[in-house]
Amino acid sequence: MEPFDQETLESVMPDEGMFPKNISLAMSYVPNQPFDNLYDEPTALSRGTLFKSLDFPFVGAKKR
Repeated sequence: MEPFDQETLESVMPDEGMFPKNISLAMSYVPNQPFDNLYDEPTALSRGTLFKSLDFPFVGAKKR
């Protein structure tokens, strides 16, 4: 695999917006998760996440 040239690198580098320029369809872009607002280890294991900001309760389907 050949290294990217400068033009290719510039085309995929993030610009002023949240997503890179010229992003391709069907390719995911996931911003880095800030490593703050964390649970302690026992709580993180019981909640299934280390990050408080990603802890959303599952409510399931509502009964009619």
